[in-house]
Order: sequence, then structure tokens, then C-alpha cells
Amino acid sequence: MQSWYFYNRYLAVFLLQLLFSVSCFASTIELNPIMQGIQTKHQVTFYEDVSQNLSINDILSGSLQSQFKLINNEITSKGISESAWWIKISVHNKHQVEIPWQAEFLMGLTDYITAYQVHNKQLLYSVALGDHAAYINRPSGQNEFPVFSFTTKANTIDEVYFRLMESNGGAIDLLFRIWSEQHLQEYHRLLVLFAGFVLGSLIFLLIHNGVIFFSCREMSYFWYCGYLIIALALFLTVTGIGEHYLWSSSIAVSNNIPTYGLPLLFIMGALFTQSFLKTKQNLPLVNKVLMFIILINILAIIFALADMRVLSLKTTFLANTLTLIYPFIGFYLWKEGYRPALSYAIAWSFWAVFTIFFILRTFGFIPTIESVWLVSRSIFIIEGILLSFVLADRINNLSKEKDQAEKNHTDILDKTNKYLELKVKERTQELEKAKEHATLLANTDVLTSLLNRRAFFVQGEKEIIRAQRYNEPLSVIMIDIDFFKKINDNFGHTAGDFVLQQFAQVVTHHSRNVDICARIGGEEFVILLPKTTLDTAATLAERLCQQISQSEIKYDSKKISITASFGVASLLSNNKLSALIEQADRALYQAKKLGRNQVVSSHKL
Repeated sequence: MQSWYFYNRYLAVFLLQLLFSVSCFASTIELNPIMQGIQTKHQVTFYEDVSQNLSINDILSGSLQSQFKLINNEITSKGISESAWWIKISVHNKHQVEIPWQAEFLMGLTDYITAYQVHNKQLLYSVALGDHAAYINRPSGQNEFPVFSFTTKANTIDEVYFRLMESNGGAIDLLFRIWSEQHLQEYHRLLVLFAGFVLGSLIFLLIHNGVIFFSCREMSYFWYCGYLIIALALFLTVTGIGEHYLWSSSIAVSNNIPTYGLPLLFIMGALFTQSFLKTKQNLPLVNKVLMFIILINILAIIFALADMRVLSLKTTFLANTLTLIYPFIGFYLWKEGYRPALSYAIAWSFWAVFTIFFILRTFGFIPTIESVWLVSRSIFIIEGILLSFVLADRINNLSKEKDQAEKNHTDILDKTNKYLELKVKERTQELEKAKEHATLLANTDVLTSLLNRRAFFVQGEKEIIRAQRYNEPLSVIMIDIDFFKKINDNFGHTAGDFVLQQFAQVVTHHSRNVDICARIGGEEFVILLPKTTLDTAATLAERLCQQISQSEIKYDSKKISITASFGVASLLSNNKLSALIEQADRALYQAKKLGRNQVVSSHKL
């Protein structure tokens, strides 16, 4: 009885060991005439060749076979690697006829991918694909992803090995799927239709927004168009369309576009964010972060130029990680009251989700999911479309605000008209007063309350006619504040406006009721003096010049000193107002030429 107990115990231990040993080996993939993207995560073993020197004969040796490992937790990504990676699968054809089948890798931009079909340790077939060769020199029928074609004879078990390597280091993913030829072709036709749709959308968005940029010169559209151009180049590269139709004989273009395109894409995104959200004015600290992102991407480009590809890729991944702040920037500004920032935040939220997935997948924290992987390959296209909607949304909002303002204006007019129809008799006097007030506003400079240029010339022409009719003297004083731009630069435009107001009060205080005072330019004033000779006008100008130069204007606990230059002219017999102003203006120019802060009369010219 005791021996039977020990026998059962040893049998249980043996069965557990056997079960454990079986779980350490990959299962065989059964081939069928119909296969629609069979996943191979659980049937694959892999080996890392750090030296990059092992051949298929070395791999087939018994010593290395035992070092192949199963994929743990379905994690097929090996991060940024400079090693060569070997994959091994066993396929079993249980049918009475040979079965053709195809293996499709989901990592399209890999420099070297070589396949070896082995039977009973004998090499039957090998083929090399990857970006190390120009598209025109690769086997025909290649699509976006590398595809290897095999044939397994009836009632046969074959081993298939794949060798993956990036020449200067890069992202490696061991994921591939097994298809029957017909179903893979049908699947690729759908991919081509999708790629055509996205490509057409990109080109349309680029042309549409390019036209808008050239019409409005808004820099947000410029950076967005730059983003679209780079996205278009990346899309043509990752889908193989560019290799197939545009640069089929060039290796450098396909290798360099992803290396330099991604940093440039992130730079355009940062510049677009600065321009669209006005971070320099609204969020100076965030603007510095955006400048840091731009600097990191420039470093990535420099590393790539120095043939430090792994460091360049890692730097690009860091910059990509920093773009996760974009949605938070948008939501914050939207909360602060900047409405267009909401659409921006939603657009970049899509980018953020796929960026998190992409980084976690690349560095092996989560498994590669085929459907999400395919979508993530085109996420910058989706982002481009959403950013276009962001710009369109801002235009739509402006259009809606304009329409609403017009509607409100129309409603007010309708209500006013109805009200006037009922109260016209009672409101006649008020309307007359309103008309007078409107006329006053139309003729008055808002800042200084003096006449504006148009009103000055209307009233001045009347005074010219009267002076010529009655043969009376008439003079004009042109005044220009010296170095007014420095006041704006040193004290601000608000201080400049205050100086203009105080200056206007001084001019008005030293003028008669019959004189016509006006502001006809930024810091340019004029006084028309009826029944005044040239000498009398010059005396008034001297008094004004002295008064202004000796006065100080107090603004916000600061004292501002100013001077002015004066030009004086008198009406001749057949002069018009424009000619009189021109004479005074020449005298003013002479005063400035002589050093400013003085009076020059036209008779001295």
C-alpha cells in the first residue's frame, strides 16, 4: 500500500514536469486553405543576436535552438534595438495537397527582414526584404507591410525562420500574421482604398488651407500647412505609395523621411500651438515649454545627421511624450475664456491617446494590437483633419458672431422702426438732437475732442472764401509734437494718448472762439486763424512753443516733458486751403530740420 502511494506521488510529479516542459515550447501552426490573418504570438519563439553576425546555419545548430524563448505576455515589441532578432515558427500541413500561404509583418519600416523555410534541418527557400534595397529591386507584389510567400507540401511540418534588423538601430516588433493569398489580397485592397481616401483628404486639406493662408496671411494656417506637408510625406512613406510611384529607385528618401519627418512634424505642431493659442501673450511659461520641445526635435535632427540613429529616435520619443501637454493647454485656455481652445484640446486629445499607446507599445509595456496598430500608423492624418476642423471652427465661430451681430442689429432696427412709427411726433425733437450729436461725433476727433481732418477742411474752405470775399487776412499754424514715438515707446500708448489730450487742451486754451483747431494726424495739429496776419500768428505760435516746452505733463506718477515744432503761413490772394496748408507744412518741415522746438514762418523760406 505504501509503495502504491509513492508510485502515485512520483507519477504526479512526472506529469507536472511534463506539463511544465510542454508549456515552454511553442505550438505548431496548422495550415488551412483559408486563413485570414492568423495571429502568431503564442506560436512564436525568438532569439536576440546581439553580435548581428549569426547565419541561418548557426541558428540551425543544436546549441542555439535551446536558447529560443517564448513571447511573454503577448509583448512582441523589442523597443529601440541595434541587435538582430530571429523568429522561429513551425507550420503543419495536415491536408493531402500542398498549401501556399503568406506571412505579413506589421512593422513596415525595417531595414532587413529575411525569411528561411527549413525542412528536416535542410534549407528549402530564402528571401530578403526590407528597406535596405530600393523598391524597384524588391520582389514584386510588395505592399505597405513586408509579405513573404511560402508553400508547404502535403502532410509536412516545416520550420520557418525570420531575421529582423535595423542597420543603425531602430524600433523592432516581432508581430506577424499568416494569410491565404486570396484573403490577403482582399485585405490589401481595402487598405489601398483607405490609403487613397486619406491621401485625397490630405491633399484637399493642404490645397484648401493653403489658399486660405495666401488670402489672409494668418500664421496658424502656415504652420498647419507645414504640418500637412510633412504628414503627407510620412504617410506616403509608411504606406509604400511613395516608394511605389515617386521614388522607387531611391533608398535614401524612404530611410530619411521617417528619421527627419517626425521631428519636423513635432516642430510644426509646437509652432502651430504657439500661433493658434497665442501662448507668448497668454501663457509665457507654456511658450517656453513649446520652445523646449522645438529644441529637442532640432537635437534629434542633429543626432540623425551625425549618424546617431538610436539617440535620435530616443530624443524624438521624448519630444513625442512632451506633446501630451497639448490637450491640457487647450482645456486650460478654454476654461479661461478662450473658446477656440476647446476644439484644439479635443483634436490633440486623440493624438495624446495614441501617443500613450505608441510609447507603451514600443517599449514593451503593452502588447501590440493589430487593429489599433494600423490606426496608429495613420493617427497624424486624423490629427491633421481634426486640426483643420479646429481652424474651420474658429472661422465658423467668427462667422456666427458676425451673423448674430447682424441679426441683433436688424432686430434692434425693426423694434426701433416700430417704436418710431408710434412715437414719431413725440420724438421729433429728440431725433433732431440725436442728429446733431451724430454730426458732432462725425466731425470730432474722439481722443482730443478737436475737429477731425474732414471737418477742418469743410469749415476751413468756408473761412477761405469769406476772407477772400472781404479781403481779410487769414493765417494757419501747423504743429507737430517732437519725438512723439519715443513717448509711446518709453511710457506706453496710453501715456501717449494722455499727452495728446493735454496738448489739445493747451492749444484750445490759447486759441480764440473764432479760431478753428483740429487734429489732422497722429501727433499733428492745425489752427486756422481768421482775421489774423502772419506776424500775429507767428507771435501766438511762439507763445505756444514756449508754454509747451516749459510745461511738464504728469501721468501715473511720472513727469513727461515735450516740445513741438511750428510752421506758420498766411493766405495769399488766390490761395486755396490746400495750398495754404502746404505752405505751413513746408515751414514746419524747416522747423524740424533746424532742430525742432521752434517756429518758422513761410516768408522765411
